[in-house]
Amino acid sequence: NDNKRFNYREYLERRNIFAIINASEKNVTLLAHNYKINPILKYAYLVREKIKNQFLEKMPLESGAFLRVILLGDRSELPKRLRESFRNSGTMHILPAQNTKKLNYSS
Repeated sequence: NDNKRFNYREYLERRNIFAIINASEKNVTLLAHNYKINPILKYAYLVREKIKNQFLEKMPLESGAFLRVILLGDRSELPKRLRESFRNSGTMHILPAQNTKKLNYSS
């Protein structure tokens, strides 16, 4: 029945979500913010960023990028050739889904 078909857009609107943005983390720049951050989450984020950068600084590109995917869910530095190898071999599903972040602005 078409009347009972799930409508994702309406579902999001009922939850006051009116836009979805997909962007690679490396293409997003935080200009400023005026919100309070939980100090534990802030520290965890800083540690995560430090670990991400260490993988690329201390290891060959493909190895470091692969570890970022497996351990942190970050595909942003995964070389296209390696991504295509996983896709072509039918093993892309073993890689964690790209880490997504939800931005919630409330007044």
